[in-house]
Amino acid sequence: MCSRQVFAASEEIASAFNLLDEAKQKEITNGAPTDATPIITLQEPNKLQYFKWGFPWFGQDGRQNLTTCIRSETAVKKFSRLFDKKNRCLSISKGFFEFSKETKEPYYFVATDQPYTVIAALWDFTPDNQTGISEKRSAILTTDPNEMVATTHDRMPVILNKEGQAIWMNPESSIEDLEALFVAYPQEKVEVKIASKKVNNSRNKNFKLENLKDPKDVQRNEQGELF
Repeated sequence: MCSRQVFAASEEIASAFNLLDEAKQKEITNGAPTDATPIITLQEPNKLQYFKWGFPWFGQDGRQNLTTCIRSETAVKKFSRLFDKKNRCLSISKGFFEFSKETKEPYYFVATDQPYTVIAALWDFTPDNQTGISEKRSAILTTDPNEMVATTHDRMPVILNKEGQAIWMNPESSIEDLEALFVAYPQEKVEVKIASKKVNNSRNKNFKLENLKDPKDVQRNEQGELF
């Protein structure tokens, strides 16, 4: 789920959050796993950084896989080392895509009560398979979806409002305080539009995100209106 996101230019993000921007990254309309994604860490909260998206691991067949999304229900147990080190961070997204199982159309979800769709995430140093050099990577947390997102997927990112962001980035927050954040973002604060199928091809990075369609205006032969 949430394998595609929209990332604003680093200059725009840095200005909005009053951050130091050393990355000078352009906007990515169709960010996918392994892309560099904008991150704010608990350790360096005044600096905008870009980490590759996804923790690598190897299956029994020897192939490298990526953990891009972490189930929040088991995150504290499975990633206890990262919680102990307080390797918490914010993934700064403009919005995320989920794909219709029937039509394969990308549904674009955004938080409407804040300028960015800010997602709880964890980060770590991981060795590059080819060079052996450690690099910073991140993975986002997910939870059960609200009713709107549930029409396309059974999970959604853990989106944080301003208060939630402060708790997630507070080194003194208890595990109980953190786990209380692992809930679906209120449906009335999320908007959804249908985007171009250009999103389906992860190599299409920088097309204009325009002519978005309202799902209420799109009729489905099988089920009528979706919302």
